[in-house]
Amino acid sequence: MDLPSALAHRLAIHLEVRIARRAVNLAWSNVARIGHLLMIRTLVTLEGVTRQPQVLPPALGARKCPALYGQATFVLEDETGSLLVLVLGSCNPGAVEALPKNGDRVRVTGMVQVLKSVAPRNVRVQATQLQILESY
Repeated sequence: MDLPSALAHRLAIHLEVRIARRAVNLAWSNVARIGHLLMIRTLVTLEGVTRQPQVLPPALGARKCPALYGQATFVLEDETGSLLVLVLGSCNPGAVEALPKNGDRVRVTGMVQVLKSVAPRNVRVQATQLQILESY
């Protein structure tokens, strides 16, 4: 990647992270309250490096999915900061192998969730898509 392309790529990543952080301050018309959880009805796409991945044990699912595999959390980090990411998992027992490892560069698309509505806010992203760009 040449220097202008590398700078453009870093700028795009920086802007996406800033957009995600600003999504927390969207107008209330874009926010749904589910119990104590605020869900921003906007999908964001973020890129960064995974830190502190934690894979949760399989959980009981619903009738069509008796067990849920690959539930996990990790911190997505870039040069502007960090954000917690939640992966809900799937019915596929091989889902755990598809999760990123510590230090992997990933692209995450997901819904912004605000767990605390007053400052300092507790914000996370619930992943809807996860792509490993570089694995280490």
